[in-house]
Amino acid sequence: MPSSSGVEVSGETGLHILRTILSEQLSPAAMLNISVSQEWRDKYLQEIDQFVENHFPTLPAERPQESKLKQIQDFLKRTRSMIYDEVLRLTPALKDAGLLDHLKDSYSRHIFTNLDLLLNRDLSVKEVFYLLLWAKDLFFSPDPKLTLYDPLLLTGWFEKAKQKLLQLLKEDISTYLQNILHYEEEHGHNGDSMDEETFIRVHLDATQCLDSAISEAKIVGLTLKHAAKLESHFEKRNRHINILMEAIQRHCASLPETASEIKTVIVKIAYDSVSKVYLECLMKTKFRKLEKCWGNAEEKITEDVQHFHETFSELNGIAAQENQLLQRMTEVVHCSDVEALKITCCYLFRDFPQESKRYVPGLLRWKGVLLKQQVREVLDMIRELGLFPNDTHVSCLRVS
Repeated sequence: MPSSSGVEVSGETGLHILRTILSEQLSPAAMLNISVSQEWRDKYLQEIDQFVENHFPTLPAERPQESKLKQIQDFLKRTRSMIYDEVLRLTPALKDAGLLDHLKDSYSRHIFTNLDLLLNRDLSVKEVFYLLLWAKDLFFSPDPKLTLYDPLLLTGWFEKAKQKLLQLLKEDISTYLQNILHYEEEHGHNGDSMDEETFIRVHLDATQCLDSAISEAKIVGLTLKHAAKLESHFEKRNRHINILMEAIQRHCASLPETASEIKTVIVKIAYDSVSKVYLECLMKTKFRKLEKCWGNAEEKITEDVQHFHETFSELNGIAAQENQLLQRMTEVVHCSDVEALKITCCYLFRDFPQESKRYVPGLLRWKGVLLKQQVREVLDMIRELGLFPNDTHVSCLRVS
């Protein structure tokens, strides 16, 4: 350690000088050379830990009337600035004594303790993503100012944050998508379907809310932003469906390859969301209207389903392979034989119980080919087998 006197101290004297330096009562440049023996090392490290704990910024209390994101940003900005200043101040005094790395490690541990406490709060997608970005920039920058010697602490927190982010993304997409898809039912909109201008205007706030997370995360530009284009796709034969898929490709392609697990989950979310939007829009549009618009509606549906699957397979083969919802559900549209439909629908209710309850009855009636009695016959058989969700009788019979 630099010293004008060149005097080396150790033991209790060195500990006292260290304490004085940490408390800013003595300039680090004037610090005597400290010789840290193994006998005294633990006491020196404890002194540093105590200093870090006593001077670490306090987490802000949760105040509902204030912006959580602003609170988090202010706290983390203040924390980083304070840590950088202290590390810079103490480097001359601690580096040669071999204590500087412990100071950095101690700060890092306190950072993750506080990040964990923040993560346990009721946060939004944007707030969780801000925490992830902040931690990434702090520890993975080209010239990191801090070090952490427990990799499990680092990876454990990032995994926890990632899982919370993905769960919130799923919930947000599901909530906003449902608001859009059930608009007509809830508000009694007249006509076959709302026009695109009305659709976009009514849901502008919800779209902007999700888009704010999309723009920062660069991972979910997906269905919500382009749902109106799918609505229009069923109004006339146009390129809206291609525009939608191109947009999805751009958003998913922007994901870093190092985030392959996140990318797989996001592609799954995208495929699932697009599939459900497509089915909802399909059932809201009369079959005869599509025949008039598309010519051969069943053939066009097959083309769309294939186009979706090929696009998502290019983005992520695993995610596409695991998502068979749209392909399987449209089997109902292409089949008019009652006995064959019984088998098809049993498999659907076995593999997709909630989705089948939501879509299959409507898809059976959609083309208008089956009589009401035939539709009832198919659904009654599913109930008899105990495959219909929420029925009192549940059978363990496997469909084979």
